[in-house]
Amino acid sequence: MYPTVSSRIFLSWYCCLALAAGMADATARTAAAVLNEDEAVLHAHQLFAANARSSADAKRLQELAQQSRQHPLREYVEYWALSTRLTNLPDDERAALYRDIDTWLQQHPGSLAADLLRRDWLLKLGETGEWGTFDAQRTLWVLNDEREMTCYTLLSGYLKEKERRDNNPQEADTVTEPARAQLLARRALGPGCTALTDALVNDGRFKRDDLWQRLRVLVEANYFSAAKRTAEYLSEPALLALEQIGKNAARWLNQHPSTLRDATDHELLVLALIRIAASNPDGAATQAEGALVKQLTAAEQAHVWGQIAVSGARELKPAALSWFIKAHQFAAQSEVPVVFSEAVCEWHARAALRAQDWKEVRLAIERMPQALQREQAWIYWLGRAYQAHRQTPGITAQMATQMAEKARAQFMQLALQYTFYGKLAQEELGLQIVTPPRAAPPAEEEMQAAASNPHFQRALAFYQLGLILEGKREWNWGLRGMNDRQLLAAAELARRKDILDRSINAADRTRLEHDFALRFPSPHQALMQEQATRLNLDSAMIYGLIRQESRFAQLAQSSAGAHGLMQIMPRTAHWVAQKLGLKNYRRGDLKEIDTNILLGTHYFKMVLDDLDQSALLASAAYNAGPHRSRSWRASLSGPVEGAIFAETIPFTETRDYVKQVISNAVDYAALWEGKPQSIKARLGVIAPKDAGNTDLP
Repeated sequence: MYPTVSSRIFLSWYCCLALAAGMADATARTAAAVLNEDEAVLHAHQLFAANARSSADAKRLQELAQQSRQHPLREYVEYWALSTRLTNLPDDERAALYRDIDTWLQQHPGSLAADLLRRDWLLKLGETGEWGTFDAQRTLWVLNDEREMTCYTLLSGYLKEKERRDNNPQEADTVTEPARAQLLARRALGPGCTALTDALVNDGRFKRDDLWQRLRVLVEANYFSAAKRTAEYLSEPALLALEQIGKNAARWLNQHPSTLRDATDHELLVLALIRIAASNPDGAATQAEGALVKQLTAAEQAHVWGQIAVSGARELKPAALSWFIKAHQFAAQSEVPVVFSEAVCEWHARAALRAQDWKEVRLAIERMPQALQREQAWIYWLGRAYQAHRQTPGITAQMATQMAEKARAQFMQLALQYTFYGKLAQEELGLQIVTPPRAAPPAEEEMQAAASNPHFQRALAFYQLGLILEGKREWNWGLRGMNDRQLLAAAELARRKDILDRSINAADRTRLEHDFALRFPSPHQALMQEQATRLNLDSAMIYGLIRQESRFAQLAQSSAGAHGLMQIMPRTAHWVAQKLGLKNYRRGDLKEIDTNILLGTHYFKMVLDDLDQSALLASAAYNAGPHRSRSWRASLSGPVEGAIFAETIPFTETRDYVKQVISNAVDYAALWEGKPQSIKARLGVIAPKDAGNTDLP
């Protein structure tokens, strides 16, 4: 699929490896001198990607920038060189470098490389507290993809407000609340957010209760190192207790006195129960019924039961729904408002769905924050809950009509969207799932404009060198603000270059004019049809799976080590090859299209046969493993529709994966067959069945 990396690129890699092995400077300079421009760019990229930040590396990158002056990616090499100089910057060189950066940014307005350099510069300015320059450059930064920058921005604003408050105590505080929202997020803090925390704590703006709330969030997310950093703001005993809870929460709890002495005891008990619940929700529920926990406030007990319930729901325990109900009962008894996390809100709804308790589904979704309620899943399921409410015994005809209207309003929000829940909503409304009319193909002048777009030219140059991540990022930058006609031309350009993942990426963004042949390409048809016919597989399902796995990138490799179009793990591929009797199979063969499709389709067929021909269960097994798919089915208390099973899969990645694969398959079938499709029919009904055993990896 992607252009083959040439032998000269391998030469550059060899040069870089030789440098890493410690060749003498003179030898390195000689090697650099013979590099052509492609090799110079690759060499520079390797230095930058390896976080090489010495003065020698900076000088080296400057030399490579000179050697790649005529290359389409020359400004990236210049960016890498300037960014490298920012690290370990001597004070006496700072002013000169800042002038160089500012001049370079003005010479490359609107480019992604310039925005990336501005981001790196801003982080340095925040680190050194140079707020005047920081504020001036911050307004020009476009990406806004760095969380630490938000904290530095808030810190800059806070320091200015503090200075004004020193002169005018009545000055309004506009920073503390946005800062609290950042500092209470479920993540470890980087240097910018740590500096912001220090400032707020020292000034008494981030109070003891805020620190304990942050500790709860971090313990829930299993960020214990970050939790200990937060505990340092409290007291030495609190830090020591937290370390003991991290090592063995149950032991700490068993050794605790029978009486809670103060607020710190309350908070530590809550943290211990959260820690226990993460791996043993049943054990935590038993502990939560004990006399010690009864001494907690209603709000604290609500929080504890919410976390027990989330852990139970993720383990698909039938008791989870009753635990959520108990959490809300305690919340209702609390004298202070209880705000549950998004995880509690979502898993409450999922536990209710799994139990098919539609009243509780409705209550759970209606309690969600507005932003969460606007997500497609909860728009759809709230509509279904309203729909089910019509069947409530004793409901009046007027109320039934109102519920039907509310359900229809929910579904109408989704009906024009070509997504998993959009398709489900269409079926609820009695609409047909069909492919939209195909837009007119791009005209020649539209194609010329796409081909001459400098962002696309740089993206294609990155792909040519095998630097796929950088190519994707540059491509996406170029798509910003494009209308449908421009997006379709970009998609067609990428298709002609045989870079289907970017073609899909552009075609997926159109709003009114669509070309589903670009959104859902079907390369290698002869080979795929041969395999589908031989194995009695649905081609739409296989293409839907490949589109989700690799976007048809032949050389795609996941962080876990999966390879190729069908993203097969080497161990699984070896096992399938043995089953098929492929005696000459080698691991490198996975990169070959024929072998990858052969092994991938056979494995999917094995999984499908193992799971009673359920496309939903098989796609879940392809992503998370057959054993998990079997156990999730075994945990059901009764039959559920496939959409409910999909929404309640415990793993976020797998949950999103199966929805997308099934939705893709529906679109492929609609595109090829030219007739309406049913997503509910593809999802089917999943009935409980003993997990049993399987030999499948």
